[in-house]
Amino acid sequence: LDASSVTELCEQSGKLRVLDHLLRVWQREGRKVLVFTQTRQMLDIVQRFCTLRCYEFRRLDGTVAIGQRQRLIDEFNEDPGVF
Repeated sequence: LDASSVTELCEQSGKLRVLDHLLRVWQREGRKVLVFTQTRQMLDIVQRFCTLRCYEFRRLDGTVAIGQRQRLIDEFNEDPGVF
């Protein structure tokens, strides 16, 4: 997905439009956010969306090695820059 594709997806997908709005608000407020999806394909879309919106994030799914999971959780919890 490129920037125009994400914009187009947001226009066509009510869920992404709402997610886009909420993430902007929550980031301004300094909140932390967890996003859950039912499929890795949707998580890929959300990841690309967040990358194009310049959000600093961590992805944790079933493909992440067990040894790396705690490090990702710690980074999310301790780094104020990770959204």
